[in-house]
Amino acid sequence: MRHVPLLALVLWLGCASGTGGPGHGGGMSQQDLAEVIRQIDPQASGEDGGLEFVVDRVKMACISDAEYGRMRIVAPIRAVSSLSAAQIVAVLEANYHSALDARYATSHGILYAAFIHPLAPLSPAQVRSAARQVASLVRTFGSTYSSGTLLFQEPGEAL
Repeated sequence: MRHVPLLALVLWLGCASGTGGPGHGGGMSQQDLAEVIRQIDPQASGEDGGLEFVVDRVKMACISDAEYGRMRIVAPIRAVSSLSAAQIVAVLEANYHSALDARYATSHGILYAAFIHPLAPLSPAQVRSAARQVASLVRTFGSTYSSGTLLFQEPGEAL
């Protein structure tokens, strides 16, 4: 797999797949989001609309689009082509059971841990939680596939 600078790839993906629409006023701005990210990691680099930072030794990026009022925090995990059938099923099941607000996602042949959300309604606590969840999904890939301590069970299953 060729290595592309994370921020360049994530910025391109964010521009290529934005959703929402103009007119998302109020609430958290790109500048507010960048301030929270810099509180999480004072070594964060980049512009307000695209920052690279590290949480629990996991390199990730936060991109936001003020026009569409959306943001995402993403961290690459591995090439989709290297996943076994069992791992693919495990990430799909994790998205239902053990991934909380963050999810496993694929784009351009890469498996990511991702948190995607409207920008305005976010609180600083939600941004910090999102970054921890993304880091946890990366770290627990191949074992518990969990973004936190909460685990949803099927009806009738013992906790």
